[in-house]
Amino acid sequence: MVKSKKNIVILLSISLATLIGIFLIDYFCKEPTLVFRILETLLTIISSVLSTLGLTINYKKQENKNTFQSANNNTNIQMSGSGFLIIDNSKKNDVSELAKKYKEMDKFKKDNINLIVEKAGKIAHDENITILCSPKKDFILKYLSEGALISSNDLQEIWAYLLVHECQNPGTISKRTLDVVKNMNSAEAKLFSNVTVHCLDDGVLYKVLCDDRTEINFLNLTILQDIGLIKSVEFISRHIKIDTKGEESIINSGYIFLIKNIGDTPQEIDFDCYILTSVGLEVKNALGVHMTQEIFLQLCKKIKDQYSSNQNLQFSMHKIICQTGSQINYQNENLL
Repeated sequence: MVKSKKNIVILLSISLATLIGIFLIDYFCKEPTLVFRILETLLTIISSVLSTLGLTINYKKQENKNTFQSANNNTNIQMSGSGFLIIDNSKKNDVSELAKKYKEMDKFKKDNINLIVEKAGKIAHDENITILCSPKKDFILKYLSEGALISSNDLQEIWAYLLVHECQNPGTISKRTLDVVKNMNSAEAKLFSNVTVHCLDDGVLYKVLCDDRTEINFLNLTILQDIGLIKSVEFISRHIKIDTKGEESIINSGYIFLIKNIGDTPQEIDFDCYILTSVGLEVKNALGVHMTQEIFLQLCKKIKDQYSSNQNLQFSMHKIICQTGSQINYQNENLL
């Protein structure tokens, strides 16, 4: 403490002497160039002195070298014939500390994988899924390396569904899908789940189901487009031509929506829709998300209302009894 006060007094004295010197030089010397050179030299010397006094160093003697150690015991300055060697001994640069952090990170990665595998096992058990095969080597290497970095519970859940689906259906989950999902956050995962409930099994989201007052609005759909889960166009027009006395159908999760042409001329209808990308469809299928009967009924009613002025079209919705290939048997009751 005494030494510190002594240094402060010395610094103040040098500063005062410097000011007096500058005043005298400026007063007596009439050559501006000479004044500048003298001041430059003087300030350089003073700066070196102040820098030296500003460092609190203790002299330590060792056998074959001189070592100066700073007061905080973190930095050693070792003198040798070729110059100075500065060694920082602070904890943050300790190799053992870096190794410790690496080991902790390795443990975190293993914990993440263990949690994901546990979730996958629970999904298979709860849904009575029998795993008949193992994923391909390329998939599992990619899956483990990326999954190890996922600690969010929501995303781990999706990651687990992807593993179960790939084990059931090898080759159905691409590396591209893993790259997209690994970069999602929990809010985006929740948004995607809510949106896909409004998609048909083929990944089509009809615009009539979108509403700016709900979560299925333009802004949220744009977010999913940026991620790569919905095709990056405002919407796609689906054109359907129905021949005379013919019919077209939309099938989804055990229900069929029939559009019959009862007129004498062909009829055409158009629907604006968004479409999931291949990645979006892979994730949707892995999650096992399907449009509910309530939402499908809502879709059918909106389409019927849209073309209510066309007397040549007849609309009906039925529950499917069984389906074999293109042959579909359904109940007669019209749910519309």
